[in-house]
Amino acid sequence: MRKPMWKYASVAALLLACAVTHAAEAATGSNKPDASGRSHGHSHAAPHGGTLVSLGGCFAHVEFVVDSTAGRLTAYILDGNAERGVRVAQPELEASLSVEDPKPASESTATLVLKLVAQTSVLTGEKPGDASEFAATADALKGARRVSGRLGPLSIKGQKFDGVEFQWPSQDKSHGHGAQPGKKVKNRR
Repeated sequence: MRKPMWKYASVAALLLACAVTHAAEAATGSNKPDASGRSHGHSHAAPHGGTLVSLGGCFAHVEFVVDSTAGRLTAYILDGNAERGVRVAQPELEASLSVEDPKPASESTATLVLKLVAQTSVLTGEKPGDASEFAATADALKGARRVSGRLGPLSIKGQKFDGVEFQWPSQDKSHGHGAQPGKKVKNRR
């Protein structure tokens, strides 16, 4: 008895799809393992060129951008694909920072706590209590070579995160998957 040709065509199409997916992952490196050795099958780029931290297994992201010339730290709350801002009800966020002194001879480190304030935007309509961008300035950030910090507490769509850790500059512009709702988290790099 002959089998219908459409069965062979379906199997061939499935095999082709698998081969194309595997080739794309190999070419883009999108299936590379994170610091724990696990592969997540995807990656996200930091849209503002900062350090991207995943929250809740890609539930959301926080991107940290340091402007060491202006002495400014900006935190962007982003969606699960790190593409769009996600507004939160908090008017400010607290960040505890350790800033490596810009003078190599001293090798000193400054420690400070900053209140990142929600940024108002006429373009997007964002305002304190309904914003996705938070920023603060401090003289200690001017000329900084490295900044590490912890942000929190942060509530995004009912999920609470505390102790969101980051390092700037990041080793790469993708992210780890360490932050889970309601837990203290680290950026695994």
